[in-house]
Amino acid sequence: MNRICLTGRVIADPDLRTLGDRVVATVPVSVNRPYKRKDAPYPESDVFRVDVWGARGESLVNHVEKGSHIWVTGRVELRKAEGNGFYVDVRDGEWGFVGARPNLPEPEEEFEPAPPAKTPTRSSKK
Repeated sequence: MNRICLTGRVIADPDLRTLGDRVVATVPVSVNRPYKRKDAPYPESDVFRVDVWGARGESLVNHVEKGSHIWVTGRVELRKAEGNGFYVDVRDGEWGFVGARPNLPEPEEEFEPAPPAKTPTRSSKK
């Protein structure tokens, strides 16, 4: 089974493009490594390119921005880089926010709260 689950920070705004009749959103996600070298001021991280297709991809572009903390699941694909390296991509991703979503816009209209629901009462016949 080829499945990966990551939690990290978005390092650039998502990009939406059309391939044929389908849309795909691509976003780079940085994941910190669980250790820190003694001589490094910050923990090292790995960057994954995540592709999310269809309506989920459109939602990603509309709600995620640089700095968002998200989780991602998908399948792993390796791409050969120039030289000896590889790129690690996550395809067919699903995503969600980790914690509260920051900076939610305020609604433009004021809504009246719904009245409390009435609980049904049982009439007892004896």
